[in-house]
Amino acid sequence: MKRTLTIAALSLLAVACSSEPADEGREAAPGASAQGPAAPTQGNADTTNPAAGRTSQYTKLDSCKVVELNADEAYSVSECPGVGGYGLRVNESDLRETVAIVAPDGSRQDVDFSPAARSGGFSSIGDTIEWRGLRSGNTVEPDTVILRYALVEDPEKPEKPTRYLLTIALDGKAPCIMAITAPGAGQNEKARAATDTGPRTCLPAPN
Repeated sequence: MKRTLTIAALSLLAVACSSEPADEGREAAPGASAQGPAAPTQGNADTTNPAAGRTSQYTKLDSCKVVELNADEAYSVSECPGVGGYGLRVNESDLRETVAIVAPDGSRQDVDFSPAARSGGFSSIGDTIEWRGLRSGNTVEPDTVILRYALVEDPEKPEKPTRYLLTIALDGKAPCIMAITAPGAGQNEKARAATDTGPRTCLPAPN
């Protein structure tokens, strides 16, 4: 329900602000899905990095449960299953989406989206969530979440958001965005490389 409301609202806004078709210009970057990181069927581990012993597992936001909803104020909170004991909480307010990470011990911490949401435009989270880390039996012990973040950067063209990949570290004092990968060839691979080989430091909030 939550994501249906968001998509419908953004579509209406796009029609009101532009004469172009609502879906025009929404193609994903090569090798990437418009809704999330390139992924196999939900739950399959894939995209393994043998040298680092790292792999990925995927979940979908269509399995989320809405726990708070105020349609009049375009506000909702959804709880979503994750991998390795983790969960995800998707928060929507004023057609802008952010997430919180639910740790295996049940504690919840919001992710600071300010490094990515610099334009302040409307935003949404892609439907596929990638959990990346070391394989443990048939599952993954994730230290990273990779998600697609569609951000409206031109208010005159809300139907054409920029689709970034956000690499979120889970293994620090608090979950944080450690890399923002712009659309383009090899976008998924670059986002994974940011956690597999890059420095695990949080991006600073804008001044």
